Formats: sequence, structure tokens, C-alpha cells
Amino acid sequence: MAGKAVPFQNCFYRRLEIQMRLPWGTGVGDSSSEGGGATIGQTEVNEAITMRKRNLIGAALLIGLIAGAQGQHEQWSVVLPASEAKMAANFYPKRGPERIDGTWEASKTQIDALEANLSHISDLKGRGGTTGGRIEHPDRYFRQYIAVLRTGNKRIFINAFCDDITPSPIWRDHFYVILDGGSCVWYALYDPSTGSISDLEMNGVG
Repeated sequence: MAGKAVPFQNCFYRRLEIQMRLPWGTGVGDSSSEGGGATIGQTEVNEAITMRKRNLIGAALLIGLIAGAQGQHEQWSVVLPASEAKMAANFYPKRGPERIDGTWEASKTQIDALEANLSHISDLKGRGGTTGGRIEHPDRYFRQYIAVLRTGNKRIFINAFCDDITPSPIWRDHFYVILDGGSCVWYALYDPSTGSISDLEMNGVG
């Protein structure tokens, strides 16, 4: 026995009801459908679609804001390529046993260890333009890491600047030079063999 023909438009509405989980029952556009559901028309369906879109957009924006905040926190530091070591050497113009004279490749484990020991910078007194100054929260600074050799000894050069400075996107690929700035700009050396940080220097105040 042939089944009762259902208009195509009603089938379409029923599919929308299932996909959108509409609260009006199963009788979309057909007052005689099984289950006794209320009849709704094109206007109600359009309103439901619009509301669902708004909810999805709102949820997407919220997820984006949360992801952005997490992403920003994760982007406080970056490991620069060995090609940037020359800039670090020019910026750290020491001679004799303190000079930077080469590069090496630091592992992720060594970088993670540096991050774990970063708070020890607060124990140091700065030299350079802001002598005697301290860095209270080194984790709140943008930081560039470059694996360098200091007279053959492995070190990781830390170039840092505070979050008051909005860096150019190039900071993730190139050594970032900032003149003056006081304690807002500092650099130091990390020894991966001992986990110690030394040679903290800060910029002068312009």
C-alpha cells in the first residue's frame, strides 16, 4: 500500500526541526502530523535559525577570546635562530673571557629548564644603565632566547622587554633592540649546565 505523500516543503521543515532541536514538537508545517505537535510556519523557522546563528556566533567569539588570551600567554617567549647571535654579540659587546663567539642549538628540554628557573632573575641586582635594579616578575616580559657560546661555553642569551611595549611582529624572528627604557628592558645569560642565571643588565633611562 502506498504511503501518504508528504509535501517537500514539510520534509524540509522537519529536517530543520531535528537539526536545530526546535521546541515545538515534530509537527512542523503539518497540523495533522503524528504526535500532536503545534504547527509553525516559515516565520518561526526563520526566527529559530537566526537565533541559532546568533548563539553560534556568540559561542565562537567567546572561544576565540579565551584562545587568544591563552595564546598570548604562551607567546611571551621565543627561541631565535642562530643567525641572530651576531646581533646579540653586538648588543653585548664584551671582550676577553666574556665575549660571545659562537652559537649552538638548544633543545626544548633546555629551554623548558630556563623557563622553570626564570624566577631566579629576581634575586639578581642589575648592572649597566640601571645599576642595582631588580626584575620583580621576569615572566611578565617578552623574552627572546638565543643559544650562544661565550668563549666556548654554552649559554642562552635572554633579551627581554616589558609588556608595556607593544612589539613589532618581527620580534619573533629577529633580535629586538630597544634603546633606554630602564628596567623595562634587560638581558641576561643562562647556563644550561647549572641552571643558573647571571650577568643581568638593564638599559639606562633616556
